[in-house]
Amino acid sequence: YETQPNGLGLYRSYTKHVEIDPESEQTLDDLCDAPTLSVSKMPHRRTILNSMLGGASESNGPYKNTTTMKLISWFTRTKGSLTLHAMDDLVKNVIQADDFQVEHLKGFNAKREAKRILTTNFPDFLKEAGWLEGSVELKLPPERKSDRSREIDAKTVRIGGIYYRPLTEIMKAAFQDENARDFHYSPFKLYHKKDEDSDPERLPDTISENYLKQFERSPSAAALTHLKRDLMHAIWKLLLDDEFVAAYEHGIAIKCADGIKRQLYPRILSYSADYPEKVLLATIRYLGTCPCVRCDIEKKDIDALGSKIDLERRKSVRKDDEARQKRIESARKKIFRSGERLNGKVVENILKPLSEVPTRNAFSERLSQFGFQFHQVFVPDLLHEFELGVWKAAFTHLVRLLYCENANSVTDLDERFRQTPRFGRDTIRRFHSNASAMKQLAARDFEDLLQVVYLTVCWHALAKLRMQTTLTLHLLQQCTQALGYYLRKFVREVCSAYEAHELDREAESRHRRESREVIKGKEKDRSGSTRIRTFNLFTIKLHSLGDYVEAIKKYGPSDGMSTQVGELEHRQVKRHYARTNKRFDFPLQIAKHQQRERILLKLTKRQGSANSLAIPFEDSEPLPSTSPNVHYDMSSSKQHHIQLTTWISDVDHADDPAFKNFLPKLQDHVLSRMDEEYQPGKEYSQSERNRVAFAGNRLYMHKYLRVNFTTYDGRRSQDSINPRTCPDIMTFATTENKENDHPYCYARVLGIFHAEVFHRTGEFSAGDFQKIDFLWVRWFSYDTDSPGGFESRRPHRLSFYHYYEDDAFGFLDPNYVLRAAHIIPAFEFGHHNILTRQLNDEDNDWRFYYVNMFVDRDMFMRFIGGAIGHIATAVPIVQNFELVDDYGDDDINNTDEDEDENEDAEVEEDEEVEEEDEEVEEEEEELNSD
Repeated sequence: YETQPNGLGLYRSYTKHVEIDPESEQTLDDLCDAPTLSVSKMPHRRTILNSMLGGASESNGPYKNTTTMKLISWFTRTKGSLTLHAMDDLVKNVIQADDFQVEHLKGFNAKREAKRILTTNFPDFLKEAGWLEGSVELKLPPERKSDRSREIDAKTVRIGGIYYRPLTEIMKAAFQDENARDFHYSPFKLYHKKDEDSDPERLPDTISENYLKQFERSPSAAALTHLKRDLMHAIWKLLLDDEFVAAYEHGIAIKCADGIKRQLYPRILSYSADYPEKVLLATIRYLGTCPCVRCDIEKKDIDALGSKIDLERRKSVRKDDEARQKRIESARKKIFRSGERLNGKVVENILKPLSEVPTRNAFSERLSQFGFQFHQVFVPDLLHEFELGVWKAAFTHLVRLLYCENANSVTDLDERFRQTPRFGRDTIRRFHSNASAMKQLAARDFEDLLQVVYLTVCWHALAKLRMQTTLTLHLLQQCTQALGYYLRKFVREVCSAYEAHELDREAESRHRRESREVIKGKEKDRSGSTRIRTFNLFTIKLHSLGDYVEAIKKYGPSDGMSTQVGELEHRQVKRHYARTNKRFDFPLQIAKHQQRERILLKLTKRQGSANSLAIPFEDSEPLPSTSPNVHYDMSSSKQHHIQLTTWISDVDHADDPAFKNFLPKLQDHVLSRMDEEYQPGKEYSQSERNRVAFAGNRLYMHKYLRVNFTTYDGRRSQDSINPRTCPDIMTFATTENKENDHPYCYARVLGIFHAEVFHRTGEFSAGDFQKIDFLWVRWFSYDTDSPGGFESRRPHRLSFYHYYEDDAFGFLDPNYVLRAAHIIPAFEFGHHNILTRQLNDEDNDWRFYYVNMFVDRDMFMRFIGGAIGHIATAVPIVQNFELVDDYGDDDINNTDEDEDENEDAEVEEDEEVEEEDEEVEEEEEELNSD
C-alpha cells in the first residue's frame, strides 16, 4: 500500500493497507519551525470532545481552583533557585496583603521596575506516576586472597535511595499522551519521486565505610572503579525488570491516546551517550587497548580514518556471545573464589586483549536470550565526538600553531571572528570577544566557530542533515575519507614543522589539577613551564567519525541520535536540585519536583482545551504574525515616513553615490511592477516616469522584512531581514541579471519601504492608489577570477559593484528574495577605498566578501543541489566531492616512532578528558553557589 505523493514528491510505502494515517490531517501549520510564523492553536477534534464530556470542572486537577493551579504551574516553570518557602512568602505577604490590587499591575514590566530603584507542599503523586524507591546489593571483591570466597557468599553492601520509574510505566505514559496521536504505528519506507518519469551517578561513600568494616582496610582504586560499574548495571537491572522483559517478549496492551488498544513491543533501538557513559554500559575499559564500544579496533590503528584498511577493521564488530560471557564469568571466579587482584596479571590475561571488564552486563543478562546485541545500540555522538571533540581539538591546535608563527596572528584571528556578522535568530551569533581563548564556550559556540572553516564544515553539514538521501550519504562517506586523509597530511606536513606548546588556558587547567593531586599526596608538583603539545590522531572521537554513514542508514538522521536532548535534560535536574534542601534525600525531592511539573503541564493543556469552547471559534486563532502561506511579510504601518524629494535633495546625500538617479530608478521599478506587459530589459521614457506619483510624496520605512521559505527537508522556516543587523539576501539568477553560471545573485538591503503609488493615465481616484512594497538594495558582483564551490574547495567570492556602474544600486520586489544570505568579509584582502560604502559604515568597504555556504543545513543543500524541499532550485547536483585523487593507504605508517607518539597521545587525551571534567565541576560549583 502506498500513499499519494505530497507536494514535494514524498510518499510512504507500507507492507499492508493502513486505516489510520497520522499525517492525513497534517497542515502547513504542523511544518512550521520559525517562532514568528502564525500557526493555528485550535485544539484537536478529540480534545474538544473529551473536554465536552469531562467538563471544565476537572481541569484544575487536585487543586481547589484555577488561581492555585496557575501559581504552582508558574513556580515549576521558573528558572533559578526559587523555593516553596519563597513562594509561600509571595502569596502571604504580597498577593494576600490588604493593599494588593491587581489593577496596579496593568502594564507591569519587571525589568523596568527593577531598574527604578537604581536612578507549598502538594499531594504525593509519585506512586500514581509509577515512581518506585529501590535498592541494589553489590558484591565486594576481596583485596587479599585470605578474604576469598565463592561469589555467592561474598560480602555485600546495599545501596538504597534509588528512585526510578519502570520502563513499562514510561511506555504507558508516552502512548497515552496526546502527542501519541502523531505516532506511526505501522512501519513504512519513505520514498521521494521528483516527477512521474523519475525512479524512485557518583559512588556512595558507604562503599568505603563497608570495605573498612568488612575487610579492615579501605578499597583500592581498582575496587572502587569495579563497584561503580557494578552499581550502574545493578540499577539498569531494576529498570529492565521482569515486567519489561515480559513485554519485550510478549508485548503489552496499552490503550493509546486515540482510543485504540494496541499490543506494543518495546525495543531498545539505540542508546545515545557520551564516551564515559558508553564504556560503563558496554562494560569495556575507558580508553583501553580496544577503546571502541562497537568494534575491536586497536587504539594504535585509529589514525587510519577513512582508509580502505580502516573500513575493513570496522567490520570486526564486538559480539555478546557465549565466549564473551564465559570470559567475564571466568574473571569473576578468579577474583572472588581465587582472590586474584582486579588488575592482577591473571585477570588481565583474560580480559585485557579486548579491553573487557569483570562486570556482568545488565542488557546481556536480561535481553541476550532474544538475540539483543548491546554493543551495537551505542550510536555516534556528534555533540561530544565532533563539536566538542575533533573540531575543538583541531581549532585548539590551530591556535597553538598561530602562536608559534606570530602572537599577532592570534590577535588578527580574534579580530576577524568579532567582525563576522551574525546570521538568523541564533544560527550564527556574535562571536566571543576572544575566540582563541575558548573560555566558557559551549558546544553551540564551537559549532558557530566551525561554520566558518571548510572541509570540517562539509563533513559536519552532511552528518547533521535532518533528511538524508542516497546522494548525501555517498557524499558523507567521501567526505569522511577526505577528512581522514587531510588530517594525517596536516599532522605529517604542517604540525611536524612547529614545536607547539599548550595554551595559557591549558597550562592553568593542568596546574590546578596537579595542585589538587599534590594536596592528596598522589604525585609531585610538576608545575612550571608549558608543555609541548601535538595534534592527537589516536582518539576514540576521531575513530567514531567513520561510523556515521552506517549509523544513519540503520537509525536515521543524526538529530535522532543526538545527546543534546539528554544534555539539555541535565539542566532540568540541576534546576530541580537548586530547589531542594541539598541534604541526603535530595533525589526524592527531585523526583517530586519532576512529577509536579509533569502533572501541571497536563493540567494546563486540559484547561486550555476546556476554555477554548467557551469563546468564539475565530478567537482560537492568534493575531497573525506571518502566515506560512505567504512568501514574505512586512508592516503596513505609516509611523515612520520620509518626504521623498526632500530626502533625496538633502545636502548630506549630495556626494553619496547611492542616491545617484534614485528617483528615476524608483520610478522605473514601480512602472515595471504596474505594467502588465513588462518584459525584462524594457526601458521607460522620462514622460512615462512623470506619470508615477507617490501619495503625499512619502515613502514609508520599515525595520525588517520576514521571508518564508521551504527547507531542504520539506519544513517551513523563516528569515528576518534587517538593514542594520542581517542585511544580506540572495535571489535566483535570472536571464536578466545572470552574468555567469552561478545560480544565485546577492545583495545588501539598505532600506525596506512601501509606498502608495498611482499611475496617471487619465482620470483617477483614491481607489487608484496601489501599495507597492520594495527593497532598496546594493548589489554584489560575482568574482569570476576566483571561482568557488566544492570542486575548488573555497567559498564563492563577491565584491560590490563600482559606484559608477548602473547596477551598483537598485530596487527589488520582496517576492524575489529567496532567503537571507551570510556574507563574510575576505579579511586577507583588506579594504577598498574606491568603492561605495553603506551609509552607516565608518570605514571603507572590504575589497572582497565570501558567501558562507555552511551557515545552516538548508543553505548547504542549496549549493549541493537536489534537495527534496528545493523543487524550484535549478542547481546542478554535486555527485562527488573531488577532494583527493586516491584514498590509498600509502600515507598510513605504523612505525616505532608512531608507537611513541601514540603513548604521548594517550596522556594528552587523558588530560583533555580531565579538562572537560574540571569544566563540568566548575559549572556545578557555580550553580550550587548561586
